[in-house]
Amino acid sequence: MRLLHASEVLGDTENLAIARGYAEENDVDAMVLTGNLLDLNGCITPEDAKKVQNAAGFISQSVQTNRPVPLGEMVDWLRKADRADMAQPKLAAEDYFQVAALFDENAGRQYSDMRRTLAAFPGSVFMVPGWRDSKSFFDDLSRYSLHGKMEKVDGLEFAGFGAGGSHTAIPQTRQIDAPTLEAAKFFMKEGPDVVVTHVAPWSHQDFVYAGEGEQRQLVNGGDPTQYATMAACGADLWLYGSTVHGIGASKTTLWNDRGVFVSNPGRLAKNDKTGIGGTFTVIDLEGNGGDVNKNVVQTIAPYIIRGGKVEAVKSFGSLPEIPYDLVKGD
Repeated sequence: MRLLHASEVLGDTENLAIARGYAEENDVDAMVLTGNLLDLNGCITPEDAKKVQNAAGFISQSVQTNRPVPLGEMVDWLRKADRADMAQPKLAAEDYFQVAALFDENAGRQYSDMRRTLAAFPGSVFMVPGWRDSKSFFDDLSRYSLHGKMEKVDGLEFAGFGAGGSHTAIPQTRQIDAPTLEAAKFFMKEGPDVVVTHVAPWSHQDFVYAGEGEQRQLVNGGDPTQYATMAACGADLWLYGSTVHGIGASKTTLWNDRGVFVSNPGRLAKNDKTGIGGTFTVIDLEGNGGDVNKNVVQTIAPYIIRGGKVEAVKSFGSLPEIPYDLVKGD
């Protein structure tokens, strides 16, 4: 079985289409996208982002309740309110509603473009949201969503859980609630062969591109809850997203002889200013699920899109093992 793993699409449907074309031409069975699909700059202006933040704060301070009330309920109530003492909060609620609606419209347009870009792919497509995604993900990309679900392909079980949206450019009522602790509970309960998530499980290996060269480096980061989950859930392969880091792969044999393999595809979207981006990984797997053989992951190969074409980059070779003191964070 062959997977194409990408993340950080950031609205770049051009590179997404190139990756899909590569997948079609190279017998890829499934494309896996691990979050941060939206280009937030195309969803909301900095001025509007500040406006909704200010409006949300003003509304929360102005409306006194006997119990915690979600912001969305406050906005709905204020827009219908006919009280002179609520005139200013009512205006703030209307501002919030209009900006949030425009955000939804723009986000929906981007997600719909991605859905159309992937519609022709003959294999499976799995996605989870990242912290730069919004609730519109579940409306426009529901057919591809693996968030909180388990799917079986060629005998291998894939379980997915994305990250919660906390980016300040996303209106609060449109942010996704996906705590890492809930992800941990889900993965431990399901015990899949392949974990599809957005949050890095530990400090991880990256390739950083400098001109035509690549340089490997260890990047401190990741979530300790996800790290603990890795020890407990028994998955052979973790696919996660990466906001700023380059492409990378690693493995650990801390808990068993088989090892746990990790793929970080870097950023699929191109960045015209820095030249960073356009990367993804291709993973070859063996095994029929259940009693998976010891070498379920055969290769994790890095690729980069340059000038509209896909090129293989320097091989990872033998995947490095994460030092125990680094994994623990000591």
